[in-house]
Amino acid sequence: AAVPEGDPGTLRALVARLGLGHEAALALLLGARGGHEVLEKLRGNLKALLLRAQAALDGAGGPRQLREAVASALLGLEAEQLLNLAREKAGEPLILSLPFPDGERWATARLAVPSRREREARAGEEEEPFRVTLGLELSNLGPLRADLTLAPGVLCVRLLVTRDDLALRIESELAGLRQRLGDGRRAVELSVRLGSSREASLGLQ
Repeated sequence: AAVPEGDPGTLRALVARLGLGHEAALALLLGARGGHEVLEKLRGNLKALLLRAQAALDGAGGPRQLREAVASALLGLEAEQLLNLAREKAGEPLILSLPFPDGERWATARLAVPSRREREARAGEEEEPFRVTLGLELSNLGPLRADLTLAPGVLCVRLLVTRDDLALRIESELAGLRQRLGDGRRAVELSVRLGSSREASLGLQ
């Protein structure tokens, strides 16, 4: 749907367009609490686009393979919505799936973020660290995982890779990576270790 180009605002907008909050936005619009801006966001998110594509293909008798592909994408998105609803109620982290360019193909990056219930429980705890986990598998690098913890004075990044040569390469470039991740306002702790594919995907399925 979109390729983030290194800008946090672009990535934030991409997450909002995934369609995971489609029904919530629709309820907001129907409740007359949203105006034109809400309508445009609703029309442009991924689920709305898939629903319109499905209706157009069904109405025009489009190619079977294309209709099946759209239906499969829609079912996958709805399954993710249901899983995240269950995670939200259980107080577990939500999992966001993002398209990620991998050479000539696409990979799926999975981002685990605190649930709303967890965020609300910690609302009054200013010193409580904020934790997110990112996992993906790339054709040339294999499974990867990054556990990030943001606290007032430090950003801690723990990388897990599944290949010896990749771990050695990252270790040799840790100083440069620390400099790139730092913003001058907080310290950066960066480490890398070798692990298994199972560890890389733990909690991200």
